[in-house]
Amino acid sequence: MKDKVSELRQILNKKKIIEEKKQMHNPQIKNNEMPDDTTPWPTQGLHPSKDAAVSQDESDFPPNQPPQAELPDQRDTAENTQTPATADNKANELALQIEELKKANQLQKDMYLRKVADFDNFKKRLSKEHEEFSKYANEKLITELLPVIDSLEISLSHVTNKDDPIASGVALVLKQFLSALEKHGVTQTSGEGEAFDPNTQEAIGKQKKENTDSNRVITVHRKGYHLHGKVLRAAMVTISE
Repeated sequence: MKDKVSELRQILNKKKIIEEKKQMHNPQIKNNEMPDDTTPWPTQGLHPSKDAAVSQDESDFPPNQPPQAELPDQRDTAENTQTPATADNKANELALQIEELKKANQLQKDMYLRKVADFDNFKKRLSKEHEEFSKYANEKLITELLPVIDSLEISLSHVTNKDDPIASGVALVLKQFLSALEKHGVTQTSGEGEAFDPNTQEAIGKQKKENTDSNRVITVHRKGYHLHGKVLRAAMVTISE
């Protein structure tokens, strides 16, 4: 029992000695008081080797030195930097594209001009066809009426009494008939006493006649008719030898 008490006393003495040593290094530690957070712990002298290393590290970085600027990323620099060869290739590609666009634009322009010219020609042709159709739309009807005019003229050629009222009426009807046809572009031709024209006249015989040159129309058997300059029917005539 005495041995245990002596051992306990030794332990308490050792603990007391340790606490006294701590108070010698830091006077604030009294009666189990903790040091203030603002008070630095004494480090100088406790570990000389560590203090020397710290001072040496601090000397490597002098105070008030401005921070160095960060170097740009090498990958960004490589992406943004173009070699002269690459720039020339891109310029050549752009020039080729511009040239191709110019050719395509010129081709479209030529096609447009051709279409405009074709459409203009189509309008002119259509207008001409319409005009021709309007001129000769009644050609068939007028051609069928020409024998009626021939019959009226033959009837008047056999009249002996010019004062006959029937003959006068027939002559008036014939005159009105020819006037109506003339309004629609119909003209009557005979050519008696003129030179023979094979384009508008049809010779059915030749005859000698004194004091008359050859190939002259001496007799008209049937008159000819034109519609706006187009021959509807050629005149039937006898010409001199």
